[in-house]
This record gives sequence, C-alpha cells and structure tokens, in this order.
Amino acid sequence: MLRMKDVNAVLDRHVKYATTQECFGTKMTKGSSVHEHGIKMLSLVEKLEDQDAFPSGKARGSSS
Repeated sequence: MLRMKDVNAVLDRHVKYATTQECFGTKMTKGSSVHEHGIKMLSLVEKLEDQDAFPSGKARGSSS
C-alpha cells in the first residue's frame, strides 16, 4: 500500500511540473488573440490551484 502512495506522489509531482512548465513556457505569438491567451493562462493557473501547487494557498495575487 505504501508503494502505491509513492507512485501516486511521483505522478502528482510530474503533473504539477508539466503544468508549471507549460504555464511559464507559454508565450503569446504575434497577431494572436489576447483573449485566447488570457483564457489559456487562466486555465493553467486554475489547474495549478486544483493541484495545490501554490504554497499557503496564495495564487492570483491574493494576499493574506
């Protein structure tokens, strides 16, 4: 049972890493829609929030 937890932890880290890489690697191309880029970035941030990737629950400029 412990082994399965380790496997899931590794998979979770990989998904967080891949999503973070996609988020930081995303650039808006010349002539593309600002709206579409904004939606894509928001969806990536929400995906990271769902994965608890932000320490202390701080995301999207929330200050507590």
